[in-house]
Amino acid sequence: MQKAKQEYWRNKYEKLKAESLILREKLAYFKRETRDLQKAIKNNTKLFNSIPAGILLLQQGKIVDINKGALHHMRYGPEEVIGHNFLDFVHPEVKKFMKDLHNKRISGKRVPSQYETDLVTKDGERLSCEVRVKRIRFNGRRAFLVNLTLLERRKKRERDHIQIKKKEALMTMASGLHQKLNHDLKEISENLQLVKGIADSENETLRKGLENIESASKEINNTMRVLESLSATKRDPSDDVLFDLRKVVKKAISRTNPALKDLGEKGKQKINLKTYLRSVSPIEGDPEEIRDLVIHLILNAVEAMPRGGDLYLTTEENAGYAHIYIQDSGVGIPAPIKDRIWDPFYSTKGKDGLGLGLSLSHAVVKRHKGEMEVSSQKDQGTTFTITLPIAQKNPRPKSRSVKRKIKNAQILMIRDEDIVSELISKVLVSRGHKVVMASSGSEGLQKLKKKKFDLILADSAAADMGRAAFTQKIKKMNKELSFVLMKGQTEGERPGVTRKSAFDLIIRKPLDMDKVVGQVEDLLRRKSRK
Repeated sequence: MQKAKQEYWRNKYEKLKAESLILREKLAYFKRETRDLQKAIKNNTKLFNSIPAGILLLQQGKIVDINKGALHHMRYGPEEVIGHNFLDFVHPEVKKFMKDLHNKRISGKRVPSQYETDLVTKDGERLSCEVRVKRIRFNGRRAFLVNLTLLERRKKRERDHIQIKKKEALMTMASGLHQKLNHDLKEISENLQLVKGIADSENETLRKGLENIESASKEINNTMRVLESLSATKRDPSDDVLFDLRKVVKKAISRTNPALKDLGEKGKQKINLKTYLRSVSPIEGDPEEIRDLVIHLILNAVEAMPRGGDLYLTTEENAGYAHIYIQDSGVGIPAPIKDRIWDPFYSTKGKDGLGLGLSLSHAVVKRHKGEMEVSSQKDQGTTFTITLPIAQKNPRPKSRSVKRKIKNAQILMIRDEDIVSELISKVLVSRGHKVVMASSGSEGLQKLKKKKFDLILADSAAADMGRAAFTQKIKKMNKELSFVLMKGQTEGERPGVTRKSAFDLIIRKPLDMDKVVGQVEDLLRRKSRK
């Protein structure tokens, strides 16, 4: 009996042992499967985020998942997008179209799976995209996989192609008109001189008529010069001279100063003209054309500020090119007409303007082998950037004590939406640095967590937390980070630069652009030596 029981328990033990072995093998198998599954999920996530196009997963109209490509295009963080309605990121002008399309799609009606639309980035910019939609099942429920492809490059190529064709047509027309008018004007002038020679000088009516014809001939001659300027693509090298761009810009300012002063005295417009004119190497070309170009852009900026405002002129040299920045705080250029401002005879002034000013300016810059760009937002002002190549011969002699150039510095700028900060940013970028913007202290801290920076340039008015607490948080995150503070001038203190232990540099307003950029680069240079 005892022996039978022992045999029973022995068999039971062996059976349990065998089952345990099987379970351990299954457990090891499931662990391997789990590891493989986790690895596959990780690889799929990596692949999902490596796709250069934007990918979104929508369910019940909300964004369930989004890849890095889409986040990069839209300039949002994942926490700012996931869980939100997709229509929240669609441009207002096409929102109704997108909503109707989505409602038809979920109701089972036939709708195109591929179309073009416009989204809005975090910065408020319009983002043109090609959208492809595929219906799928996700977690047992209906969902839509959305592929976003940016159209900006394609549209830019199309716009550039159209502009080239427009210019070719314009130059052909201008050249033909110039030849025709030149021939006709020559005949008019010859006959006018003939009539003046034989006409009765005491006939007042005839004399006035001849004077009117002569005046009209001069106007036609002026128009011919405009047409000649529009049709010319190259300059005669023998007419070119080396000139100092800074002096030319100063002459343009002196020509416009009386008009600006007159507007201020009459109480119509108070224009605060501020200049940051850095020395640049000589430019080769026609200084009078460049002077007239700057005058036109200054007057354009004044017209854009009917209630007055700030106007900044900056000259800068970088990487073999001279840059002129003309920035106003005016009404801005509405997006629908931004691409048309270069078109000849297009004017927003009605009968008061021919619409040739910017076309002529653009032609002048092109003849000097340069580029002219505009950036603008409604009610936030406009910036015209003129880029001209510096002369290759007779380069400016270098100083004996050459400072080591600092490039590619990663700079975080925490600022209000003001024109001075925007200008500082543009100058720093033109000198080869990378500038990332933040509109508040908290946004700046978020960006610091995600990316490594060499320097912070913060406006004290932009911080939404106590300055001491803000500084402590930054120093705690990175003790080696250079910290520059821009603040208003306090009573009894002169404008300039002072040092405090909490900051590497304090810059007081009003700002001296040369000193600001120079001091920031000196600070970066000292840090790089350590």
